[in-house]
Amino acid sequence: MDVFATCGKLLRDMIRLLTIAAAIAFCLQAMPAHAQQAERQCGSMDVVFVLDVSGSMWGALLSIQRQSIRLLDDIEQLSGGDFRLGLVVFREYIQVLDDLNASPTPSTKKESVAENLSRLGAAGGEQIPEASADALATVLNRLPPDGQYRIGNFDGAFEGDVRIVILITDQLPGGFDDLYTPGEDDALADSLARQAASMNIRISAVYVPTPVWPEAEVERIMQNYANRTDGIYIRTDRRGKGVGDGIADILASCGERLMS
Repeated sequence: MDVFATCGKLLRDMIRLLTIAAAIAFCLQAMPAHAQQAERQCGSMDVVFVLDVSGSMWGALLSIQRQSIRLLDDIEQLSGGDFRLGLVVFREYIQVLDDLNASPTPSTKKESVAENLSRLGAAGGEQIPEASADALATVLNRLPPDGQYRIGNFDGAFEGDVRIVILITDQLPGGFDDLYTPGEDDALADSLARQAASMNIRISAVYVPTPVWPEAEVERIMQNYANRTDGIYIRTDRRGKGVGDGIADILASCGERLMS
């Protein structure tokens, strides 16, 4: 083989290798965060889902239910099996379905949360505001049931290396009276965000816009939760499509907003 043929072959081989390398780099850059989660481990994880289950949330709930097993598997993998879970739902009242614990074992808690998620249905919540801020207050302050507006006991304390609350709603916070009062309900939401930050808890807020609600105000409050706590803010489409993928991305980043 003469020198020209040898050089030609070397050049072709180099071009082929460079093309492969460029393709790999492109795929890694384009790959969604949840698909790269094996590259990142979070340490021990406490994850509490705080979900709006009023009637307008049917699309978002369906998205979560379709991917619930995958999402819980993600938590197990990212935590190396060291995780605790909680599940709180709300309309104009609050219901604790799973306290924050790993009792009796993480695997049985995972099964409990999966089963409770599968049973959820979207109904009620006739007025615009829902008790989202009060649901957060229940989780942060370990508030006991009151027999009327707060059903079930949330007594688990956050202890993990990574502490995440995932709040999903389409509506304003309005307490138990179905009324949103500017300067009061939004101030409560802000104070809870500040409290969560002081407890090293990241609130990731997933907003599902609904056409008839005051979107700008809801979005401002939801973004503030994330900004105050270094959590992640996600806005889905109006049908709630993409909520499951959004949660996967939150988990893959260990609930932390990645600074560019």
